[in-house]
Amino acid sequence: MTDKVQKIREEVVRLQNELIQEKEKGYGSDVDDTCILELQNVLTYIDSLQEESVKEGQFMKVNELMIEVLVYFNCFDGSKIIVRVTGFKDRIVYGDSEKGSHWCNIGKVEPIPLTPEILEKNGFSEDYRYEDLSYAQSCGDVIGIHINGKNGLMDEMYFKYVHELQHAMRLCGVEKEIVLQ
Repeated sequence: MTDKVQKIREEVVRLQNELIQEKEKGYGSDVDDTCILELQNVLTYIDSLQEESVKEGQFMKVNELMIEVLVYFNCFDGSKIIVRVTGFKDRIVYGDSEKGSHWCNIGKVEPIPLTPEILEKNGFSEDYRYEDLSYAQSCGDVIGIHINGKNGLMDEMYFKYVHELQHAMRLCGVEKEIVLQ
């Protein structure tokens, strides 16, 4: 990012933080809410223009995404929200959460780690290979998965993230929505 663009970005962040502080003190109005959101849009646009250094294994790349997969969006305030991807264009990813529709730069999209708890909530059995949806205990940060669906069988595949499991289920013809909470 050039020095000039970095200075503009810093000024946008400063203005946004100032509006948020005024809002928290009770001085803000509905106009301030709109301004805060628009400043966030400006930040996302600035971020989308720059060439980002995507850390391997931490943030996602566009070719890893599919419609309907679950991912984290990292918000400007440091929080994360779980969204179901609804689309993407250029470097912007669109998604829906319990709180509404969202969008963010691909550099702010993070995969959700797959856990035995998530698998069990979604009907996977620990009886590996004896059920249509089963898993083996995790080996490090990956979990062995067995899926027997209407389109085929996937046996002894290892996954680290929820979106990878969703891809495999879709390929095997298992039409099941993954629930995280």
